[in-house]
Amino acid sequence: MKQLTRGIIYLAGLAILALGITLNTKTGLGVSPIIAVAYAVSELWGTDFGNTVLQIPLSIVFTRFMNLYVAVIPNPGDGIVQTISDVSGKEVGRVIALFQHLFLKKIQEVFPYAA
Repeated sequence: MKQLTRGIIYLAGLAILALGITLNTKTGLGVSPIIAVAYAVSELWGTDFGNTVLQIPLSIVFTRFMNLYVAVIPNPGDGIVQTISDVSGKEVGRVIALFQHLFLKKIQEVFPYAA
């Protein structure tokens, strides 16, 4: 029961906060620093202000997940170089240089825009 009461109070607080932010922007009193970026983006792009306020923090969270997965799951080229480095005990940079030296022509055939 205590958790339900806290949840209701929390939702009421969110509703009051949203009302205050909306009144602050609609009356022309300016915007607070917390919502200034979202307000500017919504005005410039003509998007819904409420969605923009939510979109910016969610995009930051999404970016953090992307960075996590990139660090955890290497692409195939980096994976084989990392494996060779782990098995041989050599530095990753040296293995990358050797790998590119040995297979540069094949890499350029498959990926014509690769260095």
